[in-house]
Amino acid sequence: MPVRRRTPKALRRQPAIELTPAARSLLLERELPPNATMAERWTTWCQSCAVNDIPPYCARVQASLRDIWRSHYGVLLPAWIRQAPGTRPSAWWRWSSGTEQPCCVEEELAPLLLLGELSAGEIAAARRNPPKSAPEPANPWTAARR
Repeated sequence: MPVRRRTPKALRRQPAIELTPAARSLLLERELPPNATMAERWTTWCQSCAVNDIPPYCARVQASLRDIWRSHYGVLLPAWIRQAPGTRPSAWWRWSSGTEQPCCVEEELAPLLLLGELSAGEIAAARRNPPKSAPEPANPWTAARR
């Protein structure tokens, strides 16, 4: 009788975590799609919570966003770098860098250089077009009513 071979649990493929348009918008700090649900707008607010003062619902949301970030890091970070060379999204600072995020975009370049995170092409692009802080995003609660 043939021997049934089992794949060890450690080698079994974990279910893929889907990168939805709303999650992509949240992690890349873009506006939510126009058809975003109220739960996704609430998630946007949760992303703005201070790390040490997170309500329980927001902690669950951030844990799931952290998992999505880790699963799709290889897609999300290059997309961000193409959009804004010399900077990193808040998700990168929060879950990948191991250091605190600078207070404004203009101050991100020096820590990234010290961490060795910038490629020569990215440094050149940042010199040609220095990073500038974006205007304040629209309030997601009022944007839903329009």
